[in-house]
Amino acid sequence: KFDGKVKSFKFKARKSSRMRRTYCIPINIGKGCRATPKLDFLRSHQYVIAVSHICESLPMQHNRFSETIIYNYKFVFPDSVTKEFEILLDHRTLNLIQNEKSTYPDWTLLDYYKCSNCPLSQGAQNFCPTAISMTELIDSFQCFASYERVKVEFTSTERTCIKDTSLQEALSSLTGIYMVTGGCPVMKKLKPLVRFHLPFATDEETTFRVMSMYLVAQYFLYRQGKQSDWDLKNLAKIYDDIRIVNRCFSKRLANINIEDSSINALVNLDCFAGGVLFNISGAIKKDFASLFNAYL
Repeated sequence: KFDGKVKSFKFKARKSSRMRRTYCIPINIGKGCRATPKLDFLRSHQYVIAVSHICESLPMQHNRFSETIIYNYKFVFPDSVTKEFEILLDHRTLNLIQNEKSTYPDWTLLDYYKCSNCPLSQGAQNFCPTAISMTELIDSFQCFASYERVKVEFTSTERTCIKDTSLQEALSSLTGIYMVTGGCPVMKKLKPLVRFHLPFATDEETTFRVMSMYLVAQYFLYRQGKQSDWDLKNLAKIYDDIRIVNRCFSKRLANINIEDSSINALVNLDCFAGGVLFNISGAIKKDFASLFNAYL
């Protein structure tokens, strides 16, 4: 019940033998009024939706759920070693939400194997924003080889995906998020893909998603009276720049004392980027055309 102050916030879940959890959701209501109600409910999709709907009924400016996009990656190795990463993204900018540290390793400096197409200048930016965003990830897997097997679980509000795969493939999916949302001015054009993140996507799925993203961008340019690129001519240039960043950042990591899992994750991403370039200029466009016969 809300009347400027929080009196109560109750949520009941039916009895079950399944695991129960208590979720604390901070809610801002009015000036200086903050509540953290505890919601005890089953860990099931329908109840998560119910809680979301309760919070959606609050004024948008006070809606904590709308302010942050949360992705979770959990890595479980055969020896039961577990590593977990929670990615928080601002829902408006799709920038990575991260805590600043007092010090960063030397390999995060902007001029340390700086990307040849980087538009940032040393005077205004001392550190590579992407490198800063990936320090925890690199430190966590510095002793792991790319060929190691791992069970990885991805969780978001919309879905849960689980796959047994090599560490380099699993890390590629997670690394792609950091590369795009960490603040790199070259990679930021892929932010729409991160908003609708699809882990472990195939080469064909990635190509379709990239083409769709780019054409939606052209639609918005058209609506604003700006020049649009319906022939996808500039998409190849975007991906040429992305491949330069992938390769340069791989060199940055190759010159620090770590195993090859993180490096090969980037190599894997670059292979996908190369596949996209090949597909958008090749026969796959004809293959996609057959999917749209109902429109043609």
